[in-house]
Amino acid sequence: MPLLFKLSAPFKGKVVREHKLLEGGGERIRDVRQGPDGLLYVLTDSPRGRLLRLQPG
Repeated sequence: MPLLFKLSAPFKGKVVREHKLLEGGGERIRDVRQGPDGLLYVLTDSPRGRLLRLQPG
């Protein structure tokens, strides 16, 4: 299950917060890129791989 971590600043080896991404999908994240629109694009690895656009909630 992919995780997103918030690290302390300046980073001293401490994780401040952890968020689970794409729970229950049974997919792995293969690549993440930031698009020209500032949003994140995620490519998954599965038999029916997907390209996902992550937007703030």
